[in-house]
Amino acid sequence: MRALRVEPGMREPRDAWVRWLRSICLEDVKRVGAKAARLGELARGGFDVPEGFALTVDVLDHFLEHHGLDARSDARALQEAPLPSEVSVRLREALVELGGGPVAVRSSGVEEDGAAASFAGQFETVLDVRGPDALEAAVRRCWASSVGERVRLYAKRRGREVSPRMGVFIQRMLSPDAAGVVFTANPVTGARDEVLINAVRGLAERLVSGECSPDEWTVRGDEVRCLANVEQSLTVEQARALALLARQVERQFGQPQDIEWALTGCRLRLLQARPISALPGPAAGSPAR
Repeated sequence: MRALRVEPGMREPRDAWVRWLRSICLEDVKRVGAKAARLGELARGGFDVPEGFALTVDVLDHFLEHHGLDARSDARALQEAPLPSEVSVRLREALVELGGGPVAVRSSGVEEDGAAASFAGQFETVLDVRGPDALEAAVRRCWASSVGERVRLYAKRRGREVSPRMGVFIQRMLSPDAAGVVFTANPVTGARDEVLINAVRGLAERLVSGECSPDEWTVRGDEVRCLANVEQSLTVEQARALALLARQVERQFGQPQDIEWALTGCRLRLLQARPISALPGPAAGSPAR
């Protein structure tokens, strides 16, 4: 596999290594990765996205070059190599600017959510990161996931090469009352006119990890149906409001979306939005939207 090479004149200046949420748009995907670019687009569109900043792809390039690493390197080498001092200083400054509290550190791959292979769920997210030392370790852990065994196997099955082109998005950590995922088209039936909501109390990580079975709601027009309500995480009105918000996100991007959300008090907040990677054809009697 070829070593990563970046032409010197194509890199951003070091003072652009950190990009704040509302300075990012969808066109920045090659600079900050897909997840950060889509969150920036949502924030600029007026959606409620927790504040944060992205470390650009160039920071990872600089880190790899500094240590003589590339796409062939073992993930452990990336995780254990220290950040160059200039990267460490800029990262710590940004953490202070963000407020210094606990953060969520999210991988943001350039090819994540792509048409050929979504890489959804293949890269690392580290939650409740506290302090600058832990933040540096979490960033390296995200970078290491770009060349980890799980990603290598995923790429191989799809005939792709592993390419460590990744930004990292650092975001204020929430302590939500409820959280989960919402699909603007039903990924099971293919119904484009039906929103599917999965919800749990607290962090969505409980849902992602399989720790619990989620509450499940469907919303079609004015009809709100609760299919499972063990956690009692949402009211009917909250489910209706979440479905409306999800439809607005779908319109923003122009296609059905898989959205991670959190409810804090009366605020519905967006943590991630990406295209639904595999959607069956619309069921009979379910018109495409």
